[in-house]
Amino acid sequence: MNARFWSFAAASVVWVLLRSTTMDAQEPSATPRAMVDLRNRDALATRGPLLIAHRGGVVSANSPECSPAAIRAAAEAGYDLVELDLQESSDQLPMVFHDPSLKEACGVPGSIFDHTAAELESIRFLANGDPLLSLDAALALCKSLGLGVMLDCKKGESGAFFKAVRASVDKHGLGRATMCINGDARIRLALKKAALLTLSEPEWASLRQGGRPPLSERFWFGLPRDLDEQKLQTLKAAGILIIPAINIFRYEQTRHLEDAAADVTRMNAAGVHGFQIDSVYQHLFGPKPVALPAGQDQP
Repeated sequence: MNARFWSFAAASVVWVLLRSTTMDAQEPSATPRAMVDLRNRDALATRGPLLIAHRGGVVSANSPECSPAAIRAAAEAGYDLVELDLQESSDQLPMVFHDPSLKEACGVPGSIFDHTAAELESIRFLANGDPLLSLDAALALCKSLGLGVMLDCKKGESGAFFKAVRASVDKHGLGRATMCINGDARIRLALKKAALLTLSEPEWASLRQGGRPPLSERFWFGLPRDLDEQKLQTLKAAGILIIPAINIFRYEQTRHLEDAAADVTRMNAAGVHGFQIDSVYQHLFGPKPVALPAGQDQP
């Protein structure tokens, strides 16, 4: 009896070990790639041009703007950062949502400002049932996926809102992987030293006149048509990250693919540091880890 028992036990252990090995081979654990460090220019040079997913990620019929699915799809498709649109809830907390109204995306009346953060987190996207995200939840997700973030404050007024944005960035340790495209003095003050900020008009004026303002925490963000050769060289000489936007809505729809391709070619030749893009243009930047389904981000 004892001999049979120990024989069976030994066989069971062997089976468990073999099963565990097989499962590990079939289901490898996902290891996030290295988070982008926007302040380390040498490291950035080895990554190739940064790609930032516009509209809250890779947007499709099943992954609405600023949804968890869109953020995950951006990570799977190989983006370095994702743009997060911020709006203020009625209790002055930052939520990640693009539209001015909840109606189209969620079937709920009113706007983000009409609801508390707790109420908003119980609301779901109609397209896929994903919950709306607070900034805190979105940053936790991005960090787990190895994604940096580009913040765009769509609507926020209170001091508490801006402090909460800063607190979330600090909490998740994303200061070296966060940039903010807003020119509003309140969000710039809140994120000072915690994120890269866009080059201001006074700073650009000083550069044009030969000045050297402290710009290690600045980046240029705008349209390719606004980057002539002289401006490019001035920005590069000052060591400023240059991030042009390649967005569907900025082009004539009948020829947006051709015009975007021409802009990307010229910007790459000029040596810009990265692009904020709609994922319909991802093919312009070479192969990525995961192919995008047909029809995504169509205008």
